[in-house]
Amino acid sequence: MSGLFTIGGVTYGLYDLVLVLSILASVTAATLAWQNRHKPIARPLVVMMVSSIVWEVGSLVYRYGVLSGSYEFALRGSQFVYLGIPVVVAAWFVLALRYAGREDLVNIRLLAVLAIVPIGVNVLVWTAPMHSLWWSNVQPGTDTVIQYGDGYGIPYYFHFAYGYLLTLAGAVLVFRQVSRSKSLYRGQAFSMGIAALTPLVGNVAFFGLTAAGSSVPDLTPLVGFTRVPDFTPVMFAISGVALVAGIFRFGLTEVAPVARATVLDNITDGVFVLDTDDQFVEVNPRAKEILGVAGERVVGRSLADVLGDNEALYERYADADDLTEEISLDTAEGRRYFEIEVSPLASEKGQRVGRLFIVRDVTDRTHREQELQRQNEQLERFTSIVSHDLRRPLATAEESLVRGLRQGDRGELRKTRQALTDMDAIVEDMMTLAQQGESITGEDQEFHPLRDAARDAWNNLDTGNASLSVQADQYVRADRRRLLRLFENLFENSVEHGASADGVQIRVGTLGSAESLLRADEQGFYVEDDGSGIPIDEREHVLEAGYSGDDGTGLGLAIVASIADAHGWSVAVTESSAGGARFEFTGAVVD
Repeated sequence: MSGLFTIGGVTYGLYDLVLVLSILASVTAATLAWQNRHKPIARPLVVMMVSSIVWEVGSLVYRYGVLSGSYEFALRGSQFVYLGIPVVVAAWFVLALRYAGREDLVNIRLLAVLAIVPIGVNVLVWTAPMHSLWWSNVQPGTDTVIQYGDGYGIPYYFHFAYGYLLTLAGAVLVFRQVSRSKSLYRGQAFSMGIAALTPLVGNVAFFGLTAAGSSVPDLTPLVGFTRVPDFTPVMFAISGVALVAGIFRFGLTEVAPVARATVLDNITDGVFVLDTDDQFVEVNPRAKEILGVAGERVVGRSLADVLGDNEALYERYADADDLTEEISLDTAEGRRYFEIEVSPLASEKGQRVGRLFIVRDVTDRTHREQELQRQNEQLERFTSIVSHDLRRPLATAEESLVRGLRQGDRGELRKTRQALTDMDAIVEDMMTLAQQGESITGEDQEFHPLRDAARDAWNNLDTGNASLSVQADQYVRADRRRLLRLFENLFENSVEHGASADGVQIRVGTLGSAESLLRADEQGFYVEDDGSGIPIDEREHVLEAGYSGDDGTGLGLAIVASIADAHGWSVAVTESSAGGARFEFTGAVVD
């Protein structure tokens, strides 16, 4: 018998050398996987490689029996391989489940089910000489060292189907994930692709060549005999090496890509990845909601396409590479505040492959900060009012009361009464300022017709010969009670300070549009009059508590500013086209 080399009188072929090398490779892979056994995907890999070693050793024992003419070694080798074969495919299936992020399926029940076939197979194989359930008639052969009869029993074909089913199922799980892998995971996907493909290729080749029969060239010079060798165990060794390469080269035992996707799908932050062409390669559901494309296919589309007509947002982030900032967006849930983090992404070789965007909803935090700031400002205003505005009428009342009692002057007592009345008005306005300035939640706000709110506020006042013109058919999102108070205070201010012989004319209207997604500072409404107006050097002070141009409490316009703050609006004091006062409220949602 010819072959490749001879040891101890036994001639071996290339196949035997490959088996020995594959055993060494499997031992190395099993050792390295064992060193990483604390990582979930490494544990089934250890079982897979140990079982592969058993399979390869069994094949080598069988080969020795055949080449040396020993029936006993050939039989034991034939039996020994089945200690590994069914366990290898089961371990491969568990490994594929874990790589695909289906940890929920890997439990004691599944492992128990998977153990049934290996146990049953080995019971039948190791008792095979006593029955014909596995091999029809295993015995020493006349022309060969060992013969297995003229066929196999039903359990053998069940095991055959079991092995292919698990191998194919694992391959499907892996290739599904590989198909989803982007450039960031390309090396890892390549390793898993090799691991899934090689056992199938080896096994299909073995059965294909076996079926070809006499058409296969004489392989005796290479393998030592004419029978087609089974390279499947060798292929599982190659698969194990590919997996170990994935562990150490591409971080395979860390969080798998699909596991990352599972995490991304369940976090409250919006996360998406753009490649170097600004195309989406990864995006989670929350990011789709924030971008206004929930339910749409986003992967593969460009940033400009997804953002559509929102040029302001696109220009802000088209070239952003490493920044953190906070912005506000008008969403279906109303005005929301987001913290945007943009970070560059690099491949294993340090090459830039894209950008990572993390969009964190900080609306609640921002509202708390605004509320704290509002409370601090309100406290400062109250301190100023108590220390200054209340002290003045209190001193007046005290002096008038003393003089009135000493001199019996009723005029002084009337001054005392007026001072007390002024103090009562200040206290009442302070209470109003505190109440109207309380933060307003989304539940307190509804869309109200701007025209109706202005008219209702106007009808609550004694406006004399003043007139009101409302040039607005839109709705504003606000707390109705406080919106009415805002209009009432503005109208009273115009009537009191802008009065003329013909009566002041007051106009209410809207400004800007509702088309801006990035910012809403062009949306809102205004109240203006044609009175004497407010001097430029006083405009920045008229909204401060205690500021008054006459004998008033100085809190009327401060209450207006407080109501605007509570809604999240900004107030600007300017001049109307007629030269009077104009108050613009921006940030208000007008529809």
